[in-house]
Amino acid sequence: MAFERTMIDDLDGTAVAPGEGDTVEFVFRGQAYALELSSRNEEKLAQALAPFIAVARKTDVVPTPVKGPAVSYSTLATNELKTMVADRPYELRDARRWLAANGHDVSKRGPIQEHFLKIFEEANGFSS
Repeated sequence: MAFERTMIDDLDGTAVAPGEGDTVEFVFRGQAYALELSSRNEEKLAQALAPFIAVARKTDVVPTPVKGPAVSYSTLATNELKTMVADRPYELRDARRWLAANGHDVSKRGPIQEHFLKIFEEANGFSS
């Protein structure tokens, strides 16, 4: 029996049609957040943040992971941070979309299992 996963908009609780929403990730005051939003609510968020983003500086700060080791990134050496960020030459959301579109049972949110990432990398020319 095949299972179909339905994305639920975290803001209003409505079901999101395939391709009509996404996981939005952001950092505020050093805390990383992720939520699933319909395209409509994602646009509302973008419009609300637009005046702040327009005057903000981009930084190389890596957000503290929601899950993972209890490590403060501020204590890591810059080289370690660059290695962690540059580890993957693609966006995880792109990998998640490709994997789902190609029949792999990946969750709509949270970490992607390493074996799924290897499948994506090999199929898309990212493996060495």
